Amino acid sequence: SPKGVGAMELRTLAAVSAIALAITTGLAACGSGGPAASSLAAKIGCGNVTQAPQDSNAQQDIDCDLSGGAAVEIATFGSTSDRNAWISGQPGTTCCAAGDLWAATVTPGGSEPAGPMLQQIASKLDGQQVKAAG
Repeated sequence: SPKGVGAMELRTLAAVSAIALAITTGLAACGSGGPAASSLAAKIGCGNVTQAPQDSNAQQDIDCDLSGGAAVEIATFGSTSDRNAWISGQPGTTCCAAGDLWAATVTPGGSEPAGPMLQQIASKLDGQQVKAAG
């Protein structure tokens, strides 16, 4: 009956989707429990993603550009203590938006101050604006 064929196609599609999801999840995980830096960049509309210099305890560290010329650095971490250490090493004027195992800094490209941009990033990524303890 046609009904049986439809159910089988749906099961096949579901199985293919589950496999694709498993592969995608595996790639994003990279041995970490935190979010992927590139997916955080996508959520805030930050383009031109490049690898930041790996000079920190971050698992992933990327630079990207917001429309309007601001540069954003987003880093993800394996632990909250690693994240806090990274935040404390950032300049207070551009730092930071932070959340669960991630943090971001902004370098304004125009006349807009960093604070409102950090607030916007924090709200889009379910984090909060924090200051470097320095």
